[in-house]
Amino acid sequence: IHMGPMSALNWVVYDFTHCLFGRGWLGKIARGLTFLALAPWRFLDAWMIRRPDVERIPSGVYFVGRNP
Repeated sequence: IHMGPMSALNWVVYDFTHCLFGRGWLGKIARGLTFLALAPWRFLDAWMIRRPDVERIPSGVYFVGRNP
């Protein structure tokens, strides 16, 4: 897991705000306020990553592999 569930929640709420208020000046203000309000949630990922079943809702995953 590259980014945990709190980052996923942050992303969903931010995008919901974008869908709700659109691209105009009200949307920009709403997204800015949403970003400021939710930004600290990302730091909770360090705590959440140790919880059981956290792999069910990651915000991002990565794979490191090599072609033989």
